[in-house]
Amino acid sequence: MEREPTVDHRSDNSHENKPRHELIACWGRRRRLRDGEASPAVEEWRRALGVEQPVRLERIPYRQVTNERGVRGCSLVGVVRDAETARIYHTRALTAEDIVHELLHVAHPAWSEEQVVAETNRLLGDRPPGRRNALLVVSAREAIPSGFPAAEAGATDTFVDRGDPD
Repeated sequence: MEREPTVDHRSDNSHENKPRHELIACWGRRRRLRDGEASPAVEEWRRALGVEQPVRLERIPYRQVTNERGVRGCSLVGVVRDAETARIYHTRALTAEDIVHELLHVAHPAWSEEQVVAETNRLLGDRPPGRRNALLVVSAREAIPSGFPAAEAGATDTFVDRGDPD
């Protein structure tokens, strides 16, 4: 009987990870995860994708996020990474799709947004029709409100999806 491959591409510990279909069955694709579910989902997907860096979740108030026109109260999901850590900032409940997408930015920082979206879709199955991404790639100082650690830390990359999954 053939075993479904895991998402992890490293040969040393692929046996420790759940097969991709089990992760999808557990966390779904677009189901909004409660705060208590999001951290375990990040850890399972982090291991499955081979991300070595620790990843923290940081909820920020939506009123502190502005869009490109300066309007306050926007939805934001984005990742800030440096050599040692990664932090996913978010204003709303995360989905597994958000988590996989942001972790792929961490795992493959040189990939284009199109490559990350394509791999997210390959891992989770095709995206339902009609969903649009409103993605901006910005500096950490633009994406994260002042007073948050990443805004002052000089993080190397920030990928921000300003949008709601619905």
